[in-house]
Amino acid sequence: MAGHRDGAVPESVDPRRGGQTRPRAAEQLSDGRAEQRVQAHARLAPLALHETRDYIRLRLDAAGARGQPIFDDDAIAAVFDAGAGVPRRLNRIASAAMIVAASCKKNIVTAQDVHDARIDRGRA
Repeated sequence: MAGHRDGAVPESVDPRRGGQTRPRAAEQLSDGRAEQRVQAHARLAPLALHETRDYIRLRLDAAGARGQPIFDDDAIAAVFDAGAGVPRRLNRIASAAMIVAASCKKNIVTAQDVHDARIDRGRA
C-alpha cells in the first residue's frame, strides 16, 4: 500500500472498541479484493495519416456531423503534421482550426485555417 515500504497496512485504534485495534482492511475482506491491485500502462504509437483522417471523421460523426465534409484533405494533413498523430494534440488543433474557420464564416476547414489556429495558439 502507498506510504508503507513493507506493504503492511497499519492497524488503527478504534475508540469505540475500548482502545482495541481494528482489523486491517485486507483482513476484513475475505474475498481477497484488497490483494488484487492491478496497474497497467500502455503506450500507443501515434496515428498514421490515414488513421488521423478516420479519427477526425469518427469524432466529427460523434459530434453530429454525420458524413458532412468539415475538413478538406489538405487540412487533415496539416492537423496530422501539427499534432504528430497524437490524439490529444489532434483534438486541440482540429478544434482550434474549426473555430478559426467558423469565425471566417466558412463551412470547410482548410490547411490555412489550421495554420492560423496554430499561430493564434502561439505554435506556428
